[in-house]
Amino acid sequence: MAVRYYKLFDLLNRRGMKKTDLLKIISSKTIAKLSKGEYLSGEIIEKICFFLGCQPGDIMEIVDSLERTKGTGTETELTQELNEYGETETYTRDVIIDEEEYQTHQERVNELRFKIENEQEEEMKKKYMDEYYNLLFPKN
Repeated sequence: MAVRYYKLFDLLNRRGMKKTDLLKIISSKTIAKLSKGEYLSGEIIEKICFFLGCQPGDIMEIVDSLERTKGTGTETELTQELNEYGETETYTRDVIIDEEEYQTHQERVNELRFKIENEQEEEMKKKYMDEYYNLLFPKN
């Protein structure tokens, strides 16, 4: 299981806000945890939701992105995307991934998160976000 806060960063972006605007209610250490996709307390999630006037599902997602199948060398990957009605659909597929490939993938995801959060130019930010979503939710 993993926590993803891309919804929060997207919400901030759509409202013309930056992560630093959250410093009014949470510490810079907590913002760093958000950036790294680390778990936060319910109290922190509540503060963010009250500040933004939203619900937890609007700012975070808990995903089981890769389930390891012991001894087989395969993993089950869950992919979520929105259908034409705006509803989330989940797809699964078995993939063969070695540890080095997985580590490289995670490093690229983290690198893109950093670029998205720190990019000032909207066009480049959109490019990074597109690549980020394609890495998280591949359309194979």
